[in-house]
Amino acid sequence: MDLEWLRTLFIGEGLLFAAPGVPLAPGRLPPNGFHGFRTPRTLAGPVVWYEINRGRGIGMVIAGAAIALSALLLTSILGERPVGFVALSNIVITFAALGAVFVWGMMRMRSL
Repeated sequence: MDLEWLRTLFIGEGLLFAAPGVPLAPGRLPPNGFHGFRTPRTLAGPVVWYEINRGRGIGMVIAGAAIALSALLLTSILGERPVGFVALSNIVITFAALGAVFVWGMMRMRSL
């Protein structure tokens, strides 16, 4: 596996994680059964829907940017190390970023 290919893969992954957050962040997406953080509580009323999904959208954009930026930085900084180590580092950052967005959403929903 080539390091340049790995960098491209993780930058693309970051952009793919950020893309669904773009319509959620400004609160342009109404409650629906297809896209957004859909739970019985968020679908019950628009106030909770917009509050949770706006924050989650911003979090997804930030997480996607962090994943893409980490791919650039880690492949540059750790480029001399084995490709598997660089890939594992990017995977850990991906799970940490997305886990933080999920946990924030659950904690925020419980506080509303």
